[in-house]
Amino acid sequence: MRAVLQRVTEASVTIDGQKVGEIGKGIMVLFGMLGTDTDKTIDYMLDKVINLRIFEDENGKMNLSLLDIEGELLIVPNFTLYGDARKGRRPGYSSGAAPEIASELFDKLCAKAEALGIKKVQHGIFQTDMKVALVNDGPVTLLLDSEKARAESEQAYNAAAEIIETAGLKKGQILVVGCSTSEILGAKIGTDSSPDTAKEVFDGIY
Repeated sequence: MRAVLQRVTEASVTIDGQKVGEIGKGIMVLFGMLGTDTDKTIDYMLDKVINLRIFEDENGKMNLSLLDIEGELLIVPNFTLYGDARKGRRPGYSSGAAPEIASELFDKLCAKAEALGIKKVQHGIFQTDMKVALVNDGPVTLLLDSEKARAESEQAYNAAAEIIETAGLKKGQILVVGCSTSEILGAKIGTDSSPDTAKEVFDGIY
């Protein structure tokens, strides 16, 4: 699953001249689906969307999440996020989920979002010609990709498995894991610590 997340002051979706979804301050997200996406994928992506700290606190630092500010969420399906433009001039879309699978995934995504306690959740309609209007605040735009996260989790798991095998650890023994989340995020050690990143590393190992 891929998502393009934008922090907005307002956003709306219109179909055939009728506005079907509208929010104020919050997040507008375009979602593209893979045929291999599962409920776990949906949960991971929604957790990211509602907990990413991209809203300013009283000091002007991006330190608050959508839930913290009681913001609103607009979800829009967009199969073109899996467009492949590497060859020729006409993008191919074969890597995305088939329409019937993507539609079911999108319905699940919307239902799960509505159950998360977000102030207001609105969404577009799958397989329609939608006109999306928004005011990007910042601008703040982020790309999320569950496949990249899965690959990083597998890397953490394989590294831990290699350590366990090399050390000859057995069931019941303890492996203490320490890592620099700052360095994982591409910063200098101790300068950008992230509990969220640490959790993802642990989840991958465990």
